[in-house]
Amino acid sequence: MAVLAGVDFFTVEVLTWRGLATCYVLFFLHLETRRVTVAGITQHPTEEWMVQMARNAVDVIDGTLLSVRYALHDRDSKFCSSFQAMLRSGGVEPIRLPPRSPNLNAFAERWVRSIKHECLSKVILFGELSLRRAVTEFLQHYHFERNHQGKANMLLFPAPASPPAHPNPGITCRARLGGSATRQPAPSILPSSLPVCLRLCSSLCGKIVTLLTAALAKSVCDSSNHKLNPSRTGSLHA
Repeated sequence: MAVLAGVDFFTVEVLTWRGLATCYVLFFLHLETRRVTVAGITQHPTEEWMVQMARNAVDVIDGTLLSVRYALHDRDSKFCSSFQAMLRSGGVEPIRLPPRSPNLNAFAERWVRSIKHECLSKVILFGELSLRRAVTEFLQHYHFERNHQGKANMLLFPAPASPPAHPNPGITCRARLGGSATRQPAPSILPSSLPVCLRLCSSLCGKIVTLLTAALAKSVCDSSNHKLNPSRTGSLHA
């Protein structure tokens, strides 16, 4: 799989001054390493834009597809002939998948599900700039902080471990996008402070328990009053 890459789009609705707008996100996913590169985000994926994205991907200096020989993509009309020709000029052969076969590009499809379920479905995006920031933050989380079952539950690109800052470190976590994506580092590199997110969760759970207890007490009280006033019940039936 070292010479294979998946290419795909996904769409995101963002709020603008003129109402909802649809943004198209084009990305490349290297199947061997699972590294994802967002090629571009636009509201108008024209043929000229697609050709430029392909040109960037096969650039001889820092192109995303330099180590790739084959690029898998579906039958979307946005993958036009000029886009395919530009990939071929850089030594990458585009492979057009059969109709209705998302399982043949399963890694790309799974990444779309991951970013939508773990990130984009939890935030309200105001414009394209907000979408770019959310995607960038999730990519950092996906590559360096998120465990992957397909890679033996290991990080894709783990950072080098640093010595502990305290002999008895506590539990902490690193939050992105206001807590939409979080990670608990290994105990050997944890500082000793109690994480704010755990305190917030504890406070929220306490409030939920209080509300449920109050609702249950009210229900019991109403039931008792109903039994103590049978005349009221009879008058209602009459």
